[in-house]
Amino acid sequence: MQALIIDDEFKSRISQLREFASRPENLYKPGPGAACPGDNPNFVVKSGTIRIVFSLTSFEDTDRPPTFTGEDIYRHVSISANNQRSAPHPILVREILNLLGFVGSLEHCDYLNLVDNIFIGVQNIKMTKAEAVA
Repeated sequence: MQALIIDDEFKSRISQLREFASRPENLYKPGPGAACPGDNPNFVVKSGTIRIVFSLTSFEDTDRPPTFTGEDIYRHVSISANNQRSAPHPILVREILNLLGFVGSLEHCDYLNLVDNIFIGVQNIKMTKAEAVA
């Protein structure tokens, strides 16, 4: 297992990622033809063996799942490890979620999943698009 140092440089990179994803023109709207945030390096931070993809997702004007409302914005993060046999450590996940603006602990996410070596978290930030980008 390789340690990830959460130093000022790492925090700065996460801050830049959060700021980029929060711009109105960068809100991710899933659907046909939409580019996956993980394919855009501006939505990605890599450090050591960890890869983080973060977006603010809006389901407004999309064929959204019935559990998501169109007016709300969702924080969406995936955190993966290069090693297929290990997942990101829960303490690391919590710290990254905190830096990305997630509120509360893992239990406060609207959706959590751990598939193979990838942690996925989604949290409704309970605000409209106008509020999210203000």
